[in-house]
Amino acid sequence: VSTQSTGEAAPPDYQDLVNLKRQLEKDLELYKTRLTVEERDKIKLQGQISVLDSQVKRYRSQVQSSSEAEDEALKEKRRLQKELRIKNEELKNSKDEIAILLKKLEKQRTVANR
Repeated sequence: VSTQSTGEAAPPDYQDLVNLKRQLEKDLELYKTRLTVEERDKIKLQGQISVLDSQVKRYRSQVQSSSEAEDEALKEKRRLQKELRIKNEELKNSKDEIAILLKKLEKQRTVANR
């Protein structure tokens, strides 16, 4: 006797319930497996994040050290350029003084030879 013709839903029979239970158990196992895979992937990704964090820290430290070394090199370059300017000025002054002294010497030789 079917009650579907009257618009009422037919009560599920025992076999349908057993089939539904099997399907739900399969689905549950599938979701458990997926969960295990996802948890394993999560742990793997967390490990990769830790490695990358360590690399970032190391690179930041290297950048900081390089920046400090660059600053020191620039200071030294400026100091050496200033020293070079001073020495070049001293050299120019010495050459000018030598030229003046040579002129005086030549003048005295000319006067002495008369």
